[in-house]
Amino acid sequence: TVAAPPESKYEPAGHAGQLMHDLACFSCHRINGHGGDMAPDLSWEGSSVQRKWLQDFFKNPNTLRPALIRRMPKFNLSDSEINELTDYIMTVYQSPDVDRDAMPLSGYPAVQVEQGKQLFYSKYACQSCHIIDTKTDKGYIGPTLTQVGSRLSATWIYKWLKNPQSLRPGTVEPNRNMSDEEARALTAYLLTFKGSAKQEAKK
Repeated sequence: TVAAPPESKYEPAGHAGQLMHDLACFSCHRINGHGGDMAPDLSWEGSSVQRKWLQDFFKNPNTLRPALIRRMPKFNLSDSEINELTDYIMTVYQSPDVDRDAMPLSGYPAVQVEQGKQLFYSKYACQSCHIIDTKTDKGYIGPTLTQVGSRLSATWIYKWLKNPQSLRPGTVEPNRNMSDEEARALTAYLLTFKGSAKQEAKK
């Protein structure tokens, strides 16, 4: 049995850091080796998500993982608090291996998008764990992808498809050993699914 790494003494800085403590973020989330494990690790959150989605999520947290019992509470934050937390997360929690602006969020060729769709539903059967079409997909293990094109950066999606373990060691997402072409096509397809956290919360 491999021993778990020791708990770090990481503390977020400034007023945003104090807000995170006041909201008890570390009770559920882990950042830089410190915190809980009941919600996603946020160490690289600034590299993974889009700013507008994060702001909307703070206003109206939605369910990204239908199978989880625990839900992100609504904290009724002020706009200034939301902006402060968003600025801090987007600036500080960056992966050195992910340039979130390296790939565009739109403009991919239709043939590439179609290739990605075929890979999603046929070769890799991603719908076994994820939901894009709420009427037909039955995947409840992984996060829902109905708004992934507005939620995640293109580079994060691509890097995740290539090697999820490199971004979040221990994740249940398997490494499919995708080619660069396949990962780009799947990224192009996933980016077509737009929608805000606010819209998703109303469903």
